[in-house]
Amino acid sequence: MTPDANQFPTRTCVKFTVPLSEALDFHASNWITFSAIRPHAVVVRENDGICVSGRPAGSSMQMHIRAGLPAIARAVMTAAKSGTRYLSSRRDVTV
Repeated sequence: MTPDANQFPTRTCVKFTVPLSEALDFHASNWITFSAIRPHAVVVRENDGICVSGRPAGSSMQMHIRAGLPAIARAVMTAAKSGTRYLSSRRDVTV
C-alpha cells in the first residue's frame, strides 16, 4: 500500500505482483472493504493495482482485500489481505 497525501484528492494505492483481471465485468470496488464506513471513498483499478481516493489527509484506514481477487491467466488471490495505513497531513508546497 502506498499512501499519497500530496495529490488531490488524496489516495492510497495497492500494487500487485500479477496484473489484475482484464475482464469487462471486473470492478475493483467489489473486492475492497473497510473496517469503518468510508462514504466518500472511491475505489478504482489503476494500472497494476487498486487505488482508493477520497480520504481526508491526517486519517488512517483499515482496508481489506477479499480472497478470490482475479488476476490474468485465471490466477486468483487465495487468501484475504488486510492492512492499515495512515495518510499523513499534506505538506506545504511553495511555488
